[in-house]
Amino acid sequence: MEKKKSVEKHIMLLFLSIVQTRDKKLSPAPYQGIGETHTTNESAVRYLASKDVALDRMFALVTESVRNQDVPAEDLPALPPNERTHLGYFKHRIKDVCPKIDSEEFLVDYPYEAKMPAGEMMLAVTGLAARIMDYVQEVRKAGGEVKLHVDTTGGMRHTNMMLLAVMRLLQYNDVQIGHILYSDYERGRAENYVEEINNVYGLFNVVAGAEEFVRFGSVSTLSDYFNEEAKDISPELSELLAAMRRFSEEIKLCHRGSFIAAASELKDTMQSFFQSSKEASNDTRRQWDALMTQIEPRLWADYRDLITTDDGNIDTVSLIRWCLRHDHLQQALTLYTESMPAYWVDNGFVTITERGTKMAQMRKDNEDRREPIFWLLTAYNPQKVKRNKGDEEDEESMMQALLSKEQKIASEDNTARNDAATTLKKIFSTPLSPEAAKERLDGIVSSLKEHHLIIR
Repeated sequence: MEKKKSVEKHIMLLFLSIVQTRDKKLSPAPYQGIGETHTTNESAVRYLASKDVALDRMFALVTESVRNQDVPAEDLPALPPNERTHLGYFKHRIKDVCPKIDSEEFLVDYPYEAKMPAGEMMLAVTGLAARIMDYVQEVRKAGGEVKLHVDTTGGMRHTNMMLLAVMRLLQYNDVQIGHILYSDYERGRAENYVEEINNVYGLFNVVAGAEEFVRFGSVSTLSDYFNEEAKDISPELSELLAAMRRFSEEIKLCHRGSFIAAASELKDTMQSFFQSSKEASNDTRRQWDALMTQIEPRLWADYRDLITTDDGNIDTVSLIRWCLRHDHLQQALTLYTESMPAYWVDNGFVTITERGTKMAQMRKDNEDRREPIFWLLTAYNPQKVKRNKGDEEDEESMMQALLSKEQKIASEDNTARNDAATTLKKIFSTPLSPEAAKERLDGIVSSLKEHHLIIR
């Protein structure tokens, strides 16, 4: 059965301005593709109509003067009293494109005063957002969705900040943003223009997306923004976004080899993108590069410390430290368990004795491809392995002293895991000197050093 398509409702947010006059006469303004307008906000409403957007509801911030004062124009048409106010005349002017404008529920006007204190201004913002969300919830209960269009032209100089705050609150609640408009008017010009400024608003999405990636390793917001309307982006930016997505996925899956590979790829693509973005180009796709370039310092500040070795490879301890700093505790534990045994051997902290190597090769399953050091520290269970002739009498008890702690962390509830993660955080919060590392390791594997390991 085909899924029923949800109904989309279009709403508009604006700050109503007074009707501009000159020498007590109306001051019409011609707009390209729209015609003559008499009020500041009229051009944006007519622009939406020209794009076949039929408004279902309008939400407006309205001052007392706009609501109650008459338009001071001697050439105002003969209108009933309720259409002679600034608000009334605006409604009169857009009746042809908004036939429901006179219905009680169509235009929701929210009171606002020019000299409103900062605290009351915040209440006005949240109050208007709440009124809009009430309507959004109504539509969603009926199986529909809402698209918000915004006119940023009217009101006082700080009006756009208020409209922006409402937009961000609504977008946070999954309200889709449609056309964001600004009427570019110049007195005496033969033709004026209504401009779409969604690209400017997009800056906030890029900043929010970068913060999301830095804090949580998620690339959802950036992906949504750059995939919106199939933006034509440069190959370098496309590769960077793809690398960020793979890194984000590997954080969730936490497969050691893939995680480290994704981190290395992220480093390489970041270097490639930010280098290429510095090259001048008239390619329009580079506008998105320029946008992403603005967050370069923040990204490097957070991810550069993953690359600590001279050969440019990902350092295991740095990756664990990064996970802990971002509260990815499960990932840190996984990397610690899977990576640190080999790290100890590779850096000379631990050496497997000949006897230990033979024991690991002989006793682990043929299909087990893990390194001997990993098997010795994480998998060997003396209670399940038949002892060979010549083994030390107390080998099993000494091995169990180490393994019981590993098994407890792996099998108990989240409290034990969190305790382990806290211990890890203390260990890796600062780089360890060889002496400090040796001291920590002595306490963990002392029971093995005379049998299968040598601690440097």
